[in-house]
Amino acid sequence: MNRIAVFPNGAFQTNCYIITTDEGAALIDAPSPASRIIRHLEEENLDLRRIYLTHGHFDHVMALAQLKERYKDVKIAISRKDASYLDSCVCARDLSFFSIYEEEPVYFPSPDLLLDDGDVTDEGFTVIETPGHTAGSICLYSREDRILFSGDTLFAGSAGRTDMPGGSYTQLQSSLSRLFSIVTDESVQVLPGHGIPSTIGKERKGNPFLPQI
Repeated sequence: MNRIAVFPNGAFQTNCYIITTDEGAALIDAPSPASRIIRHLEEENLDLRRIYLTHGHFDHVMALAQLKERYKDVKIAISRKDASYLDSCVCARDLSFFSIYEEEPVYFPSPDLLLDDGDVTDEGFTVIETPGHTAGSICLYSREDRILFSGDTLFAGSAGRTDMPGGSYTQLQSSLSRLFSIVTDESVQVLPGHGIPSTIGKERKGNPFLPQI
């Protein structure tokens, strides 16, 4: 891996991560507006090859259609258990949860890759299923690079909400316990779906939302 760029995007300040490798670029999550993402890719002369979605909530996926239109060969990957989120009806349901209403139905391209626990991406990240925020939430972990993309499962000093449709506090607690049993190196950098980065060590010691681990 060469480098990672990050910028918060959209009304919910969802973190979009751009990973640059020798083979091209990959995104972790695709929050709107797509124009910001495209502008960064073009300024850096990057070829977008993959989009990995940590889960299917609207604030992480709304740029997909425009990105797919601009980068015809890009492959979209999402957990098998969250693939149904790329449906206009499910998106409308989640938007209405926040009293947000789109005048026109939201179109999403179909996913090209369905991810399961233990899969390894082309960039060397291992998929860790972490249900709770959604049934198909995932984290992406590189032991070699000591990086964990934690989506909305784990934040700096906090953890994912579970009050939206499909959420489960019990599942989230189990997922956090399992996550910290897999990622044991305290120097691993935690790159969350919202907010500032942290480390596994900081969260293990000071995150009040973690179960007793």
